[in-house]
Amino acid sequence: SVILVVLVCLASSSLGLKIDPTSPYIRYKGRFDLTNKAIPRADWSGASIQVYVTNTSSVSFEIGESHNGKDTVDVIVQDRSGNALSIITENTTADAIQAVISPPLQQDQSYLVTLARRNEPNVGTISFYGISLSLGGVFLPIPEEPSRKIEFLGASMTCGFCNLGQEKTGPTGPMEEDVYYGFANIIPRAFNAAVHVESWSGKGVVRNYGSPNMTSSDAYPSLFSKIIATEPQQQQQQNGDISNQWDFKQWVPDVVYIELGTNDFSVPPVPTQDIFVSGYMKFIENIKAVYSPSEPKIIMMCGPLVGSSSPCIPWSKLVASQSGATFIDMVDLLRDPADWGCLGHPSVQGHHKIANISLPIIQKLTGWDV
Repeated sequence: SVILVVLVCLASSSLGLKIDPTSPYIRYKGRFDLTNKAIPRADWSGASIQVYVTNTSSVSFEIGESHNGKDTVDVIVQDRSGNALSIITENTTADAIQAVISPPLQQDQSYLVTLARRNEPNVGTISFYGISLSLGGVFLPIPEEPSRKIEFLGASMTCGFCNLGQEKTGPTGPMEEDVYYGFANIIPRAFNAAVHVESWSGKGVVRNYGSPNMTSSDAYPSLFSKIIATEPQQQQQQNGDISNQWDFKQWVPDVVYIELGTNDFSVPPVPTQDIFVSGYMKFIENIKAVYSPSEPKIIMMCGPLVGSSSPCIPWSKLVASQSGATFIDMVDLLRDPADWGCLGHPSVQGHHKIANISLPIIQKLTGWDV
């Protein structure tokens, strides 16, 4: 495990007030394992730690990383109106990192500062140990979370895989992926909505990318209830509870947006219509059950990584019609070479196009303004 400090500051400064992870001045956004409340952990895309501060020239996040520094994080600094003043990207390979922002923190101003995971679960798990301010710094009660809530469930596009990369055939790395610049964060920002993202590249509804069989035991639905996606769930002998189980009553979305189905039909042997449709229906029924009695609007999207001949399109439409979900067909949406990042995945420009198609559909379903 690598322990590091991400320091957002005007210049090197002596650290003053420090709070630990149990402080009420901290907001956790996304799924965090709080089994040990002194060291919260997370591995889903976009999981974030947020504080509201004033009278400080620096904010220092102390975090640990499980994969020897492969994880990357964004530090987003916003003013009291929510405008992003600076977005800093840091690789967790160093023991101590100082991220200088422009414009710098002004000690007479208050700032909402967020440390967010850029990457998906297979890159690593972060642990959180505390936050420090410069001498004289003050933590303020954090503003309320937006009342609107959207949850994104999906595979590589939802992760923002390769959205910062250039087209190439070689391997990619965490620095080429950032969920903050993907449609799963662009859409919530447009609506001023809170967001949770649970996504993992290569996952399918019933079959993962390149699987030798028509189904995969670890397809996406098997991950949906996990707090830490990369760790198993086990029944506890003492009380029968399931470990690593997310409490769905903690955070109930208004909209659940699903981007799945592309990987199921990646290469033969592909699932039959009955296997795919029944598996997808079962998954949607589970989503409805865990959020009952609330009834979030469910959106299903397939494309733009597949053509119109892919079974993902008609079979997902069938599932939507049978389940009452809304299907969005994104086939042939991305026609400009600049719409593509690396390894056949959308660039940031491509993600904005996906968001632009989605926004009016969500607006119609919810009545939200933008």
